[in-house]
Amino acid sequence: MNLEVSRYEIILPIFGRSGETVKGKRLLVNGLYGAVDVVDEKTASDLEKGMTDEIDEAERKRLLDRGHLTKDTGRESEDILILARTDRQIRRSNANLVLLPTYDCNFRCPYCFEKHRLAKGEKWLAATMTRDMVDAIFGAVEKMTARGVKIRSCTLLGGEPLLKKNIDLIRYISQKAREHSMEIDVLTNGYEVDSYIDLMKEFSYKRLQITLDGDREVNDRRRVHKEGCGTFDRIIENVMLAVRNKIPVTLRINVGPENLESAFSLKHILDEKGLTQSEDFSYYFRATSGEYYPGTDHGPGNLKVLDMLIKNGMSFDEAADHESDYSRLMNSLEELFEKKHYLQASADYCGAEHGMYVIDPAGLIYSCWDFVAMEDLAIGKIDRKLQKFLFGFSMPKWRRRTVQNLPECSKCPYIFMCRGGCAARAYEAEGDYQMEFCGEFKEMFDSTISHLAGKTYEMNAEAELSKSLKRPLDDLDDEQRKILLTSKSQKEIYDIVKHFYKNKEVIENAV
Repeated sequence: MNLEVSRYEIILPIFGRSGETVKGKRLLVNGLYGAVDVVDEKTASDLEKGMTDEIDEAERKRLLDRGHLTKDTGRESEDILILARTDRQIRRSNANLVLLPTYDCNFRCPYCFEKHRLAKGEKWLAATMTRDMVDAIFGAVEKMTARGVKIRSCTLLGGEPLLKKNIDLIRYISQKAREHSMEIDVLTNGYEVDSYIDLMKEFSYKRLQITLDGDREVNDRRRVHKEGCGTFDRIIENVMLAVRNKIPVTLRINVGPENLESAFSLKHILDEKGLTQSEDFSYYFRATSGEYYPGTDHGPGNLKVLDMLIKNGMSFDEAADHESDYSRLMNSLEELFEKKHYLQASADYCGAEHGMYVIDPAGLIYSCWDFVAMEDLAIGKIDRKLQKFLFGFSMPKWRRRTVQNLPECSKCPYIFMCRGGCAARAYEAEGDYQMEFCGEFKEMFDSTISHLAGKTYEMNAEAELSKSLKRPLDDLDDEQRKILLTSKSQKEIYDIVKHFYKNKEVIENAV
């Protein structure tokens, strides 16, 4: 049998719980089918050299069944289209609503991704969303719901959404969200949260994300109030106030070149105040992107942030759990290794490509919140009179930013792991959000899966660490494959893939 190594194969070392490599073993990861397997060194070496005939016959058959080997690379290309299209068609009825009540903010942080908005002037900056606009937005939501689209959450963003002066507007938005059975969460700098405690309890806010940049000295240089006063003490007090009132808080700790070595000191403060012991509190470190300080390079990146956490005494697992991008990756891999589900082969990176509507005070609609106030990148607007979303020609461009349509991604072994990367980062790096953005993903993925796979292998002593999508795809007949490649019926697609598609809740919402 003439067999080739899959084009989507990743071959890695495997690290045990001691941190040392597992002797005589290597890790195979297939980025198309989600198959993760432990093999001996010789098999891995033969695969790297393309010497498939040298592999034991029984092992060769198993690797073919799992997708590490293939008889037909054309079949792999078709499988990509089937998986990408299936996921997109099933999830097309689910969307997220993000509202910017105002672009105004009481901070002037030097690395703010929205700082371009300051050039538009104080009058424009201070404008707030009117009640008429709120009515029009939720009227448009009702029309989308009538067509079968489910919008189950409302996120408040800014500017700063929780300015005390806008509390009546936020109450009105919250009432509308509750009428539409939407969960509410908010991204806030936390400075005026104390004015909103009763409101957030009344409307059962799901989560607050609040940001700090380290201890008092560092934070008050970086998270600058527009009046020039410090912000650290008041933010910490408001975090504790929210947690005492059972309002879940996630604290984001920004890390840039200025505070890479000192950001961890905030963790000790959180411990001393008892926050890290509360079930209503969590925290993570995040490398800020796109920032620039004179005499420095851009932000440190995820790898340096993880290294900083490990140098401060965290284990690899603990550090990964508290670094934002590593944490998301770790959670998805842990779920994959539970072997309850197959890999969810999502074709897009985030909600910006498949169903996020970010709406500013003037009713302009954006697909990604990193692009707000950049009017030439808006995808549409709210028609107040008709209470309807009106979309422009850029909307389909966003919806087509999927791995099978990005040439470099369609042939990359990390295709359904990386999923094209962040569009905003691609725009920042290349001036084009239709490009892929790899960033540090490959390095992050390789180190994370090598450690997690080693720990799992030592615990279970099983060579197959995950399910593989190769098997259910091979079980499809020609007619079923044709339907998955052409049908626009969610129910017809669901009836075929329900035994291997991961997200049952999404399916139930869709059909």
